[in-house]
Amino acid sequence: MIDTSLSGSKKFTIFLLLSSSVMFSHARMLANDGSLKESIQVIETEKREKSSISQSKVLQCWIEDNLIELKIDSNKGIYLRNQESFLVEQIKDQPSLEDLQFSCKENLIFITYKKPLSNQKWTLKYEYSNQRLKFIEVQSFDDFQLYINQSIEMAMKGEKNKIKDNHLIPIPFAYQYINVENLSSLLDESVAKTKSESFQKRLQILESVAILTTQWIFYYIHADEVNLREFDNYKVWTSAWESIGLDNYDAFLLEYAKVLLKTQSNKGIEVLKFLKSRFPNNLEVMMVLGDHYWEKGRKDLAIDIYRDLVLKKQTMENWTLEYQTQELPAYIYKRLNYPMQ
Repeated sequence: MIDTSLSGSKKFTIFLLLSSSVMFSHARMLANDGSLKESIQVIETEKREKSSISQSKVLQCWIEDNLIELKIDSNKGIYLRNQESFLVEQIKDQPSLEDLQFSCKENLIFITYKKPLSNQKWTLKYEYSNQRLKFIEVQSFDDFQLYINQSIEMAMKGEKNKIKDNHLIPIPFAYQYINVENLSSLLDESVAKTKSESFQKRLQILESVAILTTQWIFYYIHADEVNLREFDNYKVWTSAWESIGLDNYDAFLLEYAKVLLKTQSNKGIEVLKFLKSRFPNNLEVMMVLGDHYWEKGRKDLAIDIYRDLVLKKQTMENWTLEYQTQELPAYIYKRLNYPMQ
């Protein structure tokens, strides 16, 4: 007996019983990175009678003149057998029998079933050769995940108009795709991707991702009609994100503000002020706003922000700034005529 673990909670106990006294057990493990690792063990065992299989539902297919039977018992055990050999599969996921498909093609046998409470399907593949059944591999696929990935790819290309016109389709168990962890990762990924792009391209990508995630939240989480909403608004985005508990969007919105400062200065300032009110301990937001005022000749406004920045830095125990040294840049003290801290 070999305990074969798959991604998530999927687990099989696999037996291969032959007419001879030797049992060849093939176990494959689907690793987290998607790769298949195979181990083969040879185990001595006694003959076992096929008659020991309990009463069960039977599915059949043919390979040439050989009848292959798939039996499913009340405990969701799967028995794959022909005249000479059989395998016993015990499936931990308890698949619905109505979703199970069984077919033969040439010398291959396929068992496909849907994982409960998900859209993920698994296919077990076997080979029938020399009157013996041999386990080949296990594959998983999810049509809805493919749809999600295609939408993300569209957003990462900055195709904002296509995102806005995209017709959303109903997805069972949508929370598996549309959740805080996945959307937060998508926001972070889009920020990293835009670093090497032009300002205009960066703007298109960030807005596309923000609109896409907002559409998903309204449609799949809140069951609202997305075509009745205006999505070119960062306050609508943040409202949607916060509604599901996604509250670490400051890095994404700060990157968006930085791009706007180069293309739409007034709107960029507006977004920074909004961020400052939402994340008062994010000192980088204050620094970016102060630097922008300084560069535009509004040194009075910049000095006020720099003073607040130094004071807050001195009084805060935990603060956010993307610098290795946890110190404010020297130019801020120089512009304030302050001694270096």
